[in-house]
Amino acid sequence: MRRASCDALFLFVLSAILNYSMIPQISVDQVPLSSIDIRDTTYRLRPADDSLSDQRLKENIRLTGILHPPLFQVVHGNQYIILSGRKRILAAQSLGVRKVSGLVLQQSADPLLKWRTILLHSLIGSSLSCIERATFFSKAAGELSISEQCLLLPLLERKPQQYVLEELARYLTLAPETMSALHAGYLQEKLAKKLAKLSFEDQQTIVDLIRYYKFGGTKQKKLVGAALDLIMRTGHSFTQILAGWNQNPAEEENRPQQAMALLSWLEAKCFPQSTLAREQFKKFQRGLQLPESCTITPSHSFEDNSVTLSMVFDNQDQFLQRWSSLKKIISTGHE
Repeated sequence: MRRASCDALFLFVLSAILNYSMIPQISVDQVPLSSIDIRDTTYRLRPADDSLSDQRLKENIRLTGILHPPLFQVVHGNQYIILSGRKRILAAQSLGVRKVSGLVLQQSADPLLKWRTILLHSLIGSSLSCIERATFFSKAAGELSISEQCLLLPLLERKPQQYVLEELARYLTLAPETMSALHAGYLQEKLAKKLAKLSFEDQQTIVDLIRYYKFGGTKQKKLVGAALDLIMRTGHSFTQILAGWNQNPAEEENRPQQAMALLSWLEAKCFPQSTLAREQFKKFQRGLQLPESCTITPSHSFEDNSVTLSMVFDNQDQFLQRWSSLKKIISTGHE
């Protein structure tokens, strides 16, 4: 009874909206699930591994019905194809629902109207991942010209320029694991361009490391940068390079330490001279046996042999007591 009431309410509201907007190519109907080819994924935007409905969605639909009606198109007679809302339809089907209320585009609907409606429908209550955006325009390209596709870009708050379409298309050249990671949101979008330079095998290795060690943005950037540098320098795959790492899988609580050790190891591989200079400086520093109030630091990236001495005084009076002696040493080099 509750689900029927919700469906009736939404049919009333949506009918009012559509009548007001006077779009004859779109209607609100009760669509029998038996009239849908559920296997057809022509308009699916999500990666295959994120297309199945989850238990929470099923429970919400069981309690309240489908609050965001799916989008369909008539294909012939009384047969329909899913344009948007596949997860909700699969969830409803698993609950034994026979009909769902939905927005229906007529078979003769203008292609630009259809793709605009799909995009707007997909954006209701959520945003699209870069993979979904790229997939959308890849599929729309089969029916729309470049200029027509550009008309839809402002809906994503992007400039209506062809280069934006080209940028989106590059996401779909990545390894499947990389695309899944981008879609899930645990891989930074801005790293995609660099990852595209790597083989599918190396992309997967990097994605596996990011997932295993739960690397955030800065550490992801360091990992990808080191991988690119070492691959170009050695001519070996990143998987081969990591063979020298020789670390056993860590317990959950020890992974942060092992992650830092991995990044340090990669940095040493990338900058062996800096690593050697750092070790030599540490040895030099230990030999000085400096008091706790004094520290020395090397030049940036060991660009030269200069060092900086820092001294901490408890207060200005203590500083003034010692300043005359320090000034003499600094000026003349003698006590």
